[in-house]
Amino acid sequence: MITWWELILDKIVWAVVIMASLIFYKRWSVRSITRQVKGYLSVTLAEHRNKAAELVGQGVEERLTGVKEELRLALADVVRAEAAQDIAETATKAKSDFLSKMSHEIRTPINGIIGSLDLINPDELTPLQAEDVNRAIISSNRLLGIINQILDFAKIEASEIEYQSQPFDLGQVVQDVVDVLAPQATDKGLKLISEFGSDLITGRRGDQQKIHQVLLNLVEN
Repeated sequence: MITWWELILDKIVWAVVIMASLIFYKRWSVRSITRQVKGYLSVTLAEHRNKAAELVGQGVEERLTGVKEELRLALADVVRAEAAQDIAETATKAKSDFLSKMSHEIRTPINGIIGSLDLINPDELTPLQAEDVNRAIISSNRLLGIINQILDFAKIEASEIEYQSQPFDLGQVVQDVVDVLAPQATDKGLKLISEFGSDLITGRRGDQQKIHQVLLNLVEN
């Protein structure tokens, strides 16, 4: 395909050839020929200047069309992202509401079980029965802790997690963990015991339930 500048060059070449021919045959004076060639080239350059401007205009228009399309696609991506975020936030809220409701429904009977076990008089039990009752209380508290942990996951997603800072007996927490997991260790031919310095027991503050759950997970694994 011949471009516009090639056409200009072609016409200039022909103009020079014509001028040289006329001078050679002395039919026109040099001044007259120069004037004719200038006029011819002026018309030619004007035509192609207009053509070049038209082509540039078309290029700008095409570029603007491309930019408009890119903006349209980018806007569509933003709209889709916002819609996806709305769906995710709605799903997260629904899940949090469900977990909160179910946790409450399950905690109520467990608290009832723990309360009933606390009413048992240990003096009326044999040592083995007292041990079983104590283990049942610890296991119920553990289950209650798991439910609270599930509820905490929902709070984490909602950025509502809270930690307690209260004095607690670290030695009792450790012993509760041992009492819960000792039967599993015995079934595997192991003996689960705990040893710690007295300086680790006193003056401790924190979230007892969460510390208990962390220790339980570590020892159980």
